Amino acid sequence: ETKFIYEFEQNESAVCLSLMRFDTRPADTFLLVGVARDLVLSPRSHLGGMIYCFLVLDNGERLHFIHRTVVDEVPTAIYPFLGRALIGVGSSLRIYEIGKKKLLKKCENKKFNIFILK
Repeated sequence: ETKFIYEFEQNESAVCLSLMRFDTRPADTFLLVGVARDLVLSPRSHLGGMIYCFLVLDNGERLHFIHRTVVDEVPTAIYPFLGRALIGVGSSLRIYEIGKKKLLKKCENKKFNIFILK
């Protein structure tokens, strides 16, 4: 049974997602969705990515769009990590905190030679 439909903008496609709680808002559950714009898999090309943030309401019956955060690469992996979001963006690994208007990047490791997928 479908509970919620959100239509992304044209040529945007969901790549990864994760449910999580942030330490700064422990009573709330969020759904983070990594999205690619104009993604072509072979040869690999894209026009960037973004991370959509939804608030989960009514025990998972509804989602409320909070904000989206534009990133320079495609987000390909999202995991909860110590009350924050650990996100693979291209070949970088980043930690984000929830903000009022977007996700706030707290730290980043760019020393990976491969794309982070899982």
